[in-house]
Amino acid sequence: MPEIVISTVQRHMRAFLPGTSGYVFSAESGANDPIDPNGFSRYVWPAAVKAAGLPRRTRLHDLRHTYASVLIKSGKGPKTVAVRPGDTVAVAIETCAHLFPDEGSTTHDVVEEWLGGAIRPSAPDVPRR
Repeated sequence: MPEIVISTVQRHMRAFLPGTSGYVFSAESGANDPIDPNGFSRYVWPAAVKAAGLPRRTRLHDLRHTYASVLIKSGKGPKTVAVRPGDTVAVAIETCAHLFPDEGSTTHDVVEEWLGGAIRPSAPDVPRR
């Protein structure tokens, strides 16, 4: 987990002590009540979106795609991009293929360099059958 997330959760836990239930994030009604998903979607999330200056229609699920995009932009491969949010590589490729760099032009160079080391100009011709 990134250090910034750990330190943010630690600050939250110092400011809002968990109740006996152990919830890190709890309902306003008390530290022993879980967050109501409907209330979160209706009140908490829109306020957080506004405070962050994000477009009004930003969904919580959009954070998953942002996370994957950041990983891809930093050069992480499909397996890492898939495993971190709990997806399969197939799902990551299907969802994020357009974000991976197009390496088509460099694949020829890689194979040519590899073959160049394996095929010597002085090598005898291979007889045909």
